[in-house]
Amino acid sequence: MFDIGFFELILIGIIGLVVLGPERLPHAIRMTSAWIGKFRRASLAVKEELENEINTKEMTQRIQEQMNDLGLDEQTLKQSLDLESAGSKPDSTLDSTTAPTSQTPEPPSTP
Repeated sequence: MFDIGFFELILIGIIGLVVLGPERLPHAIRMTSAWIGKFRRASLAVKEELENEINTKEMTQRIQEQMNDLGLDEQTLKQSLDLESAGSKPDSTLDSTTAPTSQTPEPPSTP
């Protein structure tokens, strides 16, 4: 990441030992490690969120392209969904492009 070799780490450790002393150096190392861990977790969370947003936008674009390929627009799709939920048959414009819905038969009533 920062391309720091073993020699550079030893040099940083010696300078830290001289500046902070042997009593405060372990605490400083722990605090620095904790800050680095928090930064890494935060950056991973941001990265995952961005990837999710990108995937969502790509999925939306693919759905829009498929709807355009089928000749559907949002208004026609909403109308067909409204008609199906109301129990009516959809318009003839959607007959060839919509998949048949499977309806489960009602179980027989017992006397």
